[in-house]
Amino acid sequence: MRFVLMILTAAAILTTTDASAQVQRRPFLFKDARGELAQARARGEADVLMVIASMPGQNARVASAIVQLGGTVQFQDDDVDYIRARVPIEEVEQLVAHSGVHSTDISITAGRAFGMANVDDDGSPMLPGSE
Repeated sequence: MRFVLMILTAAAILTTTDASAQVQRRPFLFKDARGELAQARARGEADVLMVIASMPGQNARVASAIVQLGGTVQFQDDDVDYIRARVPIEEVEQLVAHSGVHSTDISITAGRAFGMANVDDDGSPMLPGSE
């Protein structure tokens, strides 16, 4: 659902007919993203994978800020002002507040989200046919 929201947000940015039109920023993390961030801290992770929608024309500036904060840009598409990056946990809030950032989300890895569906009550992997 959050991914769809990010796609719709990017589409809304691209369909703006007036280049000078103001695009409303969302300089905060939604509750579920804050929860993901707290879980990453609790697991002792040093960084998180984020998806970032930059303000129109600000993608290079945001990518530079990510590097300055100690993160790494994994994917950057300047045509749609989109970045996927690993960002140190302690720098997430600073990145979210950056004026070039439109909106952000913390990416959930498939292993955490879907891998739990295939484990027994004791946490061991379920074998095919053992359901």
